[in-house]
Amino acid sequence: MADLNIEKYGSQILRQKAEPVQNIDGKVKKIIQDMFETLHKNSGLGLAANQVGILQRLVVLTNPNTNQDMAFINPEWKEVDPEKEIGEEGCLSVPGIFSKVNRFQKIQVTTQDVQGRQLDFFADGLLARIIQHEIDHLNGILFIDRLSPTRRLVLANKLSRINTNGDHE
Repeated sequence: MADLNIEKYGSQILRQKAEPVQNIDGKVKKIIQDMFETLHKNSGLGLAANQVGILQRLVVLTNPNTNQDMAFINPEWKEVDPEKEIGEEGCLSVPGIFSKVNRFQKIQVTTQDVQGRQLDFFADGLLARIIQHEIDHLNGILFIDRLSPTRRLVLANKLSRINTNGDHE
């Protein structure tokens, strides 16, 4: 079992944009397997590759509607309805911090699975929120970046106590 190290707030890799996966080979499949193990061990909803120090466009998550694990390779999304919804989010890379984030309620997702098949589907509710959150990671964006300046100021002390060793109060 491979339990990957989760990068914490302050780590520069979380601010970098991940590169597209060119070839879905055994190495990529092993990374995905290790990411699932890490996700489950840490009781997360989703995990992007740069959260475990890998700058590739890979996301793993557990579908909250079916409880099935899903792996996305080179995922993209677009809004299909301008309606947004505010919901609470947290992040394995920002431990102990939770805040309300405004996200699109319904999105269209285009991705590849581990067999390299193209998948196109619609997601809504919590699944849509998780996908938007994880793809933000692939683009170097953290959920705290989507908060108001006032809310970030309120969280500033807690954020400053998180370091790349994972310590937090």
